[in-house]
Amino acid sequence: MTRRFFIKLLTTIGLGFLFPKKIKAEPLVDADFQMIVLTDSQCVDYNVFKRVADTAVRHFPDSSIVTVIGDLVDNGEADYQWRAWRSAAKKLLLDRIFLPVMGNHECYNHDWLNYIPIHYLKQFDFPDNGTPFNGYFYTYDYHNVHFLIVNTQFYELEDLMPDLFEAQLEWLRNDKTDLSWKVVLMHKDIYDYGQDKLDYVGEQFMDLFDELDVDLVLTGHLHTYRRRKRFKHHKPLYILCGLSGDQRYIEPERDIDEVSATPTDNYMVLESTANALKLRCYDIDSNLLDDVEILK
Repeated sequence: MTRRFFIKLLTTIGLGFLFPKKIKAEPLVDADFQMIVLTDSQCVDYNVFKRVADTAVRHFPDSSIVTVIGDLVDNGEADYQWRAWRSAAKKLLLDRIFLPVMGNHECYNHDWLNYIPIHYLKQFDFPDNGTPFNGYFYTYDYHNVHFLIVNTQFYELEDLMPDLFEAQLEWLRNDKTDLSWKVVLMHKDIYDYGQDKLDYVGEQFMDLFDELDVDLVLTGHLHTYRRRKRFKHHKPLYILCGLSGDQRYIEPERDIDEVSATPTDNYMVLESTANALKLRCYDIDSNLLDDVEILK
């Protein structure tokens, strides 16, 4: 039986479901599984995240695994936000494997200072990564996909846990798998749109992902959807996955973008087969924003 790990539901808050117009669900066609991909669910009003999550589940009921790529809540030490998030995600997590990703907002205390993400680490049962830093990064194998959940909180944690990132880099370099696909989930993006260049995350990881033969990298943090053109000399497809909360801001379009979407709540669906990874991005009204396939 596939190992599952779920959020620990302590208490729930009764909030009504909000559904958009009904559309026909996409059936599984020769796919090993469907995965719902969300990011940046941080909210002032978690009914917004609830609507996105419930919409994705309504339209893709056969999905068996889900991720939120960082910034699950706005303030990682605010317990009331975790309670609201758990309530909003109740239907999303029901009978689905959940792969959480740490974001920078999980690393703030009540005074908005950088802080060890104690509340985040208590929310979930993480696979053992073989280092002293369980929960900060990990791998998870599902069908024919090897997921690498990578920590990008350099700025927030470098003074609090100075050995974290060297330990993660060594762990990544020693990672082995025989599965068909390698997919990276990490919160901070590789690109600085304001300065129109790769940022520190991209400089740190892109060459390493080539060495590891990664196929796909999904990121968040910038609250907008962008599918990048293929970077010269780099193998993976890089996608900035948008947002599923109510915190919106606009990044300028750049030449590296193959597809871009205006800031709006969205969700993605990843399907895996032996020979392809298929990704579709939908807005809250389930209009198709992007459709791309990676072939072996």
